Amino acid sequence: VRQKWGRLTGRFVVDWRPDWAGFDDSLIYASYSRGYKGGGANPPPIGMDPARLVVFDNPDRFEAETVNAYELGFKGRAFNNRLTFSSSAFFYDYSGYQISQIVDRLALNENFDAKMWGADVELAYRFSDRFRVNFVGGYLKSRIADGEESIDVMDRTQGNDEYAVVKPWVQLASNCIAPVSK
Repeated sequence: VRQKWGRLTGRFVVDWRPDWAGFDDSLIYASYSRGYKGGGANPPPIGMDPARLVVFDNPDRFEAETVNAYELGFKGRAFNNRLTFSSSAFFYDYSGYQISQIVDRLALNENFDAKMWGADVELAYRFSDRFRVNFVGGYLKSRIADGEESIDVMDRTQGNDEYAVVKPWVQLASNCIAPVSK
């Protein structure tokens, strides 16, 4: 299988060091970056005749992943470097986000459009050389594009009444799908 992948990537950052009263050092920044991960080939189903026994149509390849990432942040120190503060907010816009899952004992890769956004805060205050208090917090939200769906590995028959999941017992993770009628 021959495939060729490639895209232009890069990063652009603007920062400013304001001279504010009460702050020993501070930095405000904004950045934009474009990331890329090439696509590839998915393996064929293992030990099966795809024309007769495979319930799922596994794609034979997956596309490249591209992300446009935006970030805005602030870092600073105050009170003779006793207080350290860092905060940022970000937004990631993915095209072709690559997700890998195990389906019928093979790694299947799929693509989805997705958006992620969030923020984080870090605070540290040094009361003395031997005592410091830290706080770290974050928020993250993500969403797969509307209307896109994937194989539900918890529903092995994918709602097809012509097949049933066969397991020796409930505790065993391994199972298979078999036709209901002969």
